[in-house]
Amino acid sequence: MFGVNSNINQLTNLVAEIQPHIVALTETWLKPIINNSLFNLDNYTIFRRDRNVTHSDTGRLLKGRGVACLIHRTLKATLLHISTSDHLNEPEFLIIDITSTSGSHIILSVIYRRPGGNLLNFFDIHSKLTTKYKNFIITGDLNCDLLDSTYTSNHLKTFISELSIHCVPYNSTHHIRNKDS
Repeated sequence: MFGVNSNINQLTNLVAEIQPHIVALTETWLKPIINNSLFNLDNYTIFRRDRNVTHSDTGRLLKGRGVACLIHRTLKATLLHISTSDHLNEPEFLIIDITSTSGSHIILSVIYRRPGGNLLNFFDIHSKLTTKYKNFIITGDLNCDLLDSTYTSNHLKTFISELSIHCVPYNSTHHIRNKDS
């Protein structure tokens, strides 16, 4: 099973036990008709960008994608931007201004880009916002192999370089047949 719906009990139990300040989720598989009460987390403000793409033949909502962010109520959170395009190749993303109890601001972006999807709109909006803020974090699933030399990977590397972003060095996150990077 995929998405938040099928794993909601595990997610809410883990969040209730650990009580993290921020939880960023990708590939939530939620639909706009599902209410935030599904999370049953009173101490969190929930921001979501669900997939809202319909099948051209059936008119049904397509499965998959979507992002969400749970912010503990001890932090002030303001939604700065939510992606609006429902085009299949556009990413879902949230850009949130989080203010700590000390008053410092950090911009958190949560993004999901399908394999082969576009990032131009996200780059444009994020670049405009970063002129106003000093600290930011981008998290999510970009479905991009930074070890490759493709248009998308080169574009993402340029974006990272121009904004002086540091990629957190985790193990392989991009997996395809016979290759992990």
